[in-house]
Amino acid sequence: MTKQKEEKYVIAHSDVKATPQKVVILSDEECGSSCEMFILTARQNPNVLVMGRNTYGALDASNIRTIKTPSQQFTLYYATTFIHRRTGQQIDDIGIAPNIRLPKPQNLTEYQAEVTFAQHYLENRL
Repeated sequence: MTKQKEEKYVIAHSDVKATPQKVVILSDEECGSSCEMFILTARQNPNVLVMGRNTYGALDASNIRTIKTPSQQFTLYYATTFIHRRTGQQIDDIGIAPNIRLPKPQNLTEYQAEVTFAQHYLENRL
């Protein structure tokens, strides 16, 4: 949820499988709101597995709006949507737990090792 450099990858049509046997989504605390909704939707498919760390935890209260006070000295932030989940299923301030928990990488090499681990997991159908 912090400002980071955006990375883009182009996947060639020939590399895309119509029905992959397994999909791994790597997640961590940088995944919030819309990203969390994507994970909740994707993991309904039994072929999807989430690896990494808990997501940010900003989905139950969402669609944030802002308004300035008449004095312009304060800004009010408020949610226009709130989802009441069952006890124990809340996402706000907790996040979505991964299926496979990985330790937090300390540097770029360790982040790349996560990707390599996920690839190894998929290739070996673990």
